[in-house]
Amino acid sequence: MSSATEHVNDHESHAHLHPFLWLGGRSMEWTAHNTPDNFFLEILKIRNKAIYMLMAKHGLNLGQVIELRLSDVDLKEKWVAVKQMNKSNPDYLTMTADTADALIKYLRVRSPSKENKLFLVEHTSERGTALNCTFGQQLFF
Repeated sequence: MSSATEHVNDHESHAHLHPFLWLGGRSMEWTAHNTPDNFFLEILKIRNKAIYMLMAKHGLNLGQVIELRLSDVDLKEKWVAVKQMNKSNPDYLTMTADTADALIKYLRVRSPSKENKLFLVEHTSERGTALNCTFGQQLFF
């Protein structure tokens, strides 16, 4: 069993590049129109796509997505362990290839953090903290 971060590190590593410069498999050069706000928006789009895919393609609700930890995802085997309210053991769902790819892209640009949660706040002064329901609800408004 491998965690999500181990899988990303197995691939070509771009950890030495700042997330502003490496976004989902393509580099962005600093130009007048590439402001920090544009970079944060790109990171948010990548994160939100991964969240939406887990919800739309795999039936997770927002609370389940927000509670996912890095260790709940295995990108090599393409599964995610989802905790159910009234069950002690998680359900293991097989991810589609495009969902796994979206998660890999997000993990490559994810803010450096000691948080074990999969999805982080990627903007404001809260950057790098675990995504919570307050920030999560903003995805839809």
